[in-house]
Amino acid sequence: MEQQQWSGVVRFSMWGWLLWIPLLAAEAKLRQARRLGQQRVVARMQARHEEARDRASSAG
Repeated sequence: MEQQQWSGVVRFSMWGWLLWIPLLAAEAKLRQARRLGQQRVVARMQARHEEARDRASSAG
């Protein structure tokens, strides 16, 4: 009975995927942080807008 031999390509492919997992996870975290940062900036801009509107309506 012959033993099945794994090709080097399959072995490399499996290790390649294992090496990509942390990189993909880090990229996902960066995307999430960037999205959170953008949301915070938008929230600050909206707050300033409302504050300026309140000042204008109370002054006029």
